[in-house]
Amino acid sequence: MTDQESKKSSIRGKFLIVVILLIVAALAGFIPMYVKSQRLETQLAEVRQQLERRTTELRHTEEQLELARLHNELGRMVMEVEQKNYEQAKKQSTQFFDRLRDLLYRLEDEELRDPLQAILSRRDEITSDLTLLNPEVAGKLRKLYLDFPSITGGSEK
Repeated sequence: MTDQESKKSSIRGKFLIVVILLIVAALAGFIPMYVKSQRLETQLAEVRQQLERRTTELRHTEEQLELARLHNELGRMVMEVEQKNYEQAKKQSTQFFDRLRDLLYRLEDEELRDPLQAILSRRDEITSDLTLLNPEVAGKLRKLYLDFPSITGGSEK
């Protein structure tokens, strides 16, 4: 081997070492970033699952709150009828059944849908009784008020 060939060989060797060192340096920077990104993706997936659970819990709580409000409205309606204030009871009846219909529209709890639909189906009957000042409406509303928690699942849900 000549002197010139050994210089070329030495330059190639140095170049190869530099290339290998650059590859090792790139991998040394890439691997920790890759591991960190995988860890962050796992954490993000866990946070998304928690958020989904909490969102579901919030919707359920909002539904239960709306059911409690409806129960209160029903109670006020009973009081108005018992005080023979049929006009006010009729207004509250309209509000009650409108809110019940709205709740049914956005309800996520499928088990509640049928019982609430059954209550909503009594709208015309109760409105008619209130319009005609039917004294039997007080008993119907009282029974509905007392049955409402068990029909809607009350605090069990």
